[in-house]
Order: sequence, then structure tokens, then C-alpha cells
Amino acid sequence: MFAAVSPRTKLIVVSHVTSPTAIVFPVEEICARAKTLGIPVCIDGPHAIAMRDVHLRRIGAAFYCASLHKWLSAPLGTGFLYVDRRWQPKLKAPMLSWGRSLSGRADRWQDEWNWQGTRDPAGFLAVPAALDFLESAGLAMFREHGHALAQEARQRIETLCGTAALVPDDPAWYGTMITIPLPSGPSLRASPNSWDPWTKTLWEDHRIEIPVVDWHGRRHIRVSCHLYNDSRDLDRLLVALEQLIRG
Repeated sequence: MFAAVSPRTKLIVVSHVTSPTAIVFPVEEICARAKTLGIPVCIDGPHAIAMRDVHLRRIGAAFYCASLHKWLSAPLGTGFLYVDRRWQPKLKAPMLSWGRSLSGRADRWQDEWNWQGTRDPAGFLAVPAALDFLESAGLAMFREHGHALAQEARQRIETLCGTAALVPDDPAWYGTMITIPLPSGPSLRASPNSWDPWTKTLWEDHRIEIPVVDWHGRRHIRVSCHLYNDSRDLDRLLVALEQLIRG
């Protein structure tokens, strides 16, 4: 990443947990090194929320943005934007709407962002319920259960496919989801923006919703494990994958 940095670099944008490969990036180290170069960092973190500890000030990013409908299971369309104090005066909303200036108090930088157009706030009002649910279930238990199941999926799919996952078998590298290469072969997509046919077959024939992604010229499967999943789901997935591999 830093090999590509040049005097023209104004901002580094990096995922906390990548979507196609499910890899946890060392965001604190990235931010610390970028700081020595005087370059702000923006972190895209939707997969990290609930899956990982997210201490915004400790991470040290200038910006951190994330949707909340993934592991937190809040309604689709909810999310947040964190901006470090030194950058708040420089950040301007591309669209202004109601709420920029409220009588009785001084303007705050958030006022330009709080209410954009006619956006429905109902989803945001439900976020506390999602937080309460995960806390009542046990955040540590959720992470331990999800990682253990992802680890089991990793081992079983590696054995079935004769391949190796992209990262070491270490919770520092992956959390509650894991991406494993499928047996080698060309992409089966009709076009770059179309779904892999295995994704469609797994859903339509087996009622398994799971992405098959192309990464660096090879097909991979990404397994995500939440509280409602258990080894029986992996049993069904392995049976379906074996059928697809055999053709």
C-alpha cells in the first residue's frame, strides 16, 4: 500500500475488514504510519462493527464510516460517520437540508449532515434495539461462536477443495467470516458485473445465500457465520459444494 504513496497522495482509503476476501487489516498500524507521512486515512468499516473492537480514537483515522446492517443487524440504510476534530471544520456536506442551523445554540459540524432531504429516520431509531439485542446475547459469545464456525468452515472447505485460505488460521486475520479458494478454473460469470452461477444455484436449489467471488483471477467462496448459524448449516453447504464440484 505505502509503496504506491507519492507526493500527490492526499488521502488513504482502506477497509477495516475487506468484503471479498474477509481479511482484517491492521488499521492502527496503517494510520500510525500514514500520520508520519502527513496523510489522513479514511477507513471503510461496515464489516468490523460488532465483529471487531472498534476504538475510534485509538485507531487514529481522520475518518471512519460504516453501515450498521451487517454484523450488528440494524436496519438497512443505517450507519455513521466519525470525523476527527481537526478535520471537522474542513468537512462540508454535498447537500444541505433541514437542520443546519437550530435556534438556541451554536452551529455544530454535524448539523449539515443530520437530516438530508426527506430521508426516513425510522431505521436509525431502531439501532439502539440492535445494540441491546447483541449485548443481551453477549458480544464475546457472538464473536467466539462466529469465529469458531468460520474456522470449521475453513477447515472443511479446504479439505473438500484441496485449497488453502488466503490468511493464516489466526483470529487476528479473520473474524466471523472466511474466504476460501475454490478448485482452480476460469470465471463462470457471463459478465464482470454478473453473479457467479454457483451463487444462483446455491440459493435456488439449496436455499443457501452465499457469495462466490472472483479475486485475482480465481473463484472463491466467502462464508459468514452469525448467531443463527451452526454446524448443520455447514453440513448443507458442504453437500451442495461437493455436488457442484463434481458437476
